[in-house]
Amino acid sequence: MLRWTAVFDIAMAPSGLLCAVALGNTPLAFALALFPVALVAALAGDRVHQIDRLLALGSAYDEAHEHARHDALTGLGNRLAWNEAIQTCVRCKAVRLRS
Repeated sequence: MLRWTAVFDIAMAPSGLLCAVALGNTPLAFALALFPVALVAALAGDRVHQIDRLLALGSAYDEAHEHARHDALTGLGNRLAWNEAIQTCVRCKAVRLRS
């Protein structure tokens, strides 16, 4: 949804400017230029909502990632954390051997 809001913003800005320039300093030009501005402002609330939702989703993912790799009682890493640490060490060693 956020992508469509950005596309709409980009498409409406030049059209509002063209209407204002083509019609000059008339009330009709003001009314036509006000319409895209009102639509962009209306979509701003949706944009903020979508960004907040994505940030909350990212936080939830990070929290789940941590919970999956640590014991809730002790806070120590579990088997998954151990396996990932070993894989990281193997990858680092392989990179150093190639250098």
